[in-house]
Amino acid sequence: MEMRKISAILIALLSTNLVEAGEATTQGKIIASYTSGAWTMVRIDSQSTKTFGCEKPNWYAINSGDSNYQTIVSSILAAQMAQKEVSLWVSGCGGQAGSYPKIESIVINS
Repeated sequence: MEMRKISAILIALLSTNLVEAGEATTQGKIIASYTSGAWTMVRIDSQSTKTFGCEKPNWYAINSGDSNYQTIVSSILAAQMAQKEVSLWVSGCGGQAGSYPKIESIVINS
């Protein structure tokens, strides 16, 4: 009986969709940012060669509907104006047509 419970739990765990854990980008300065009504796109000077599973990895994006949107965009603009290096934590895809690595958080380095 105990083996059936373990098997059922393993099957349930394996059949669920796992959320991508995410990855950090390389550290670099923000060389461009673009904001529309639905998203903000960011480009850094040390662009990673990783695709992060997205169609267009040459920019990073955050969608305006994300709960942390205002805070991250403010941090992006502050880092860009101060010429500070940043690292972005990305997970999944977002931005225009959902094609770019999606920004989850930002680290501003001194």
